[in-house]
Amino acid sequence: MKYPDDFHNRIIHGDCCEAMFLMPDDSVDLVVTSPPYADKRLETYGGITPDKYAAWLSLISDNIMRVIKPTGSFVINVKEGANQGIRQRYLLDYLLRMIKGYRWVETYIWVKTNPYPTGSSRRLKDAFEYCYHFAKTDEFKLFPDNCLVKSESKYIESEKRRKNKGAHNVTNNSGMNMSKRYNPEYVRPSNVITLPTSCLNMKHSAAFPIELPEFFIKLMTEKYDIVYDPFMGSGSTAIACKRNSRTYIGTDKEAEYCQLAKDRLDKEPDIL
Repeated sequence: MKYPDDFHNRIIHGDCCEAMFLMPDDSVDLVVTSPPYADKRLETYGGITPDKYAAWLSLISDNIMRVIKPTGSFVINVKEGANQGIRQRYLLDYLLRMIKGYRWVETYIWVKTNPYPTGSSRRLKDAFEYCYHFAKTDEFKLFPDNCLVKSESKYIESEKRRKNKGAHNVTNNSGMNMSKRYNPEYVRPSNVITLPTSCLNMKHSAAFPIELPEFFIKLMTEKYDIVYDPFMGSGSTAIACKRNSRTYIGTDKEAEYCQLAKDRLDKEPDIL
């Protein structure tokens, strides 16, 4: 394999660390990914045992932080498992490793509208996951206005009528000066993302909903920026890139998943 020309807009069958070894320092604008689950049963989705998970993921993350640009970001969707009703601590261990060397910018919560039922009598449905945002420097790019959502303010209708008619006296009992405040129809989103899990019938046990990486791609990159997913899986990150005129790079160790991602991408129309 050769970088960079052979990597751009490609799904590569191989180990992500071997691929990143060929990538120059400071060459990627965004890495957004969801790594395999930690699992005691190694044959299940290529899982890594919980006692080794933090060290394994930290090594990969160090490689990721090397290849992202000083203005780039790294978003990882990951959540700890549970054993006999008790949450495991490997995610906390991983976070403690990461914040020692990098900027921990934000924690986003992905709320699932269709969580899977649990088979445990000691746990409720697992209806949310974390998305952690790390950066190499304080100069990371962020474009919140690319992700505007419709306002749910109870004052929005009265504000529309009052626009350009002077100050108003609405108070929210918070001590904030509301005298010149105007509630627009569209506002910046919160750090809580509400999306269903992917319900597509495909040969992947944990497919990303396309809208999840798409949110971060819009928020953290510009047109033609390079986005890398080291655990590409079913190709959702690449599809989100193609739909938004970003350059994608994807790797996966499973040949079946690489083919699945390529087949899905082939069905996506080209956008200039």
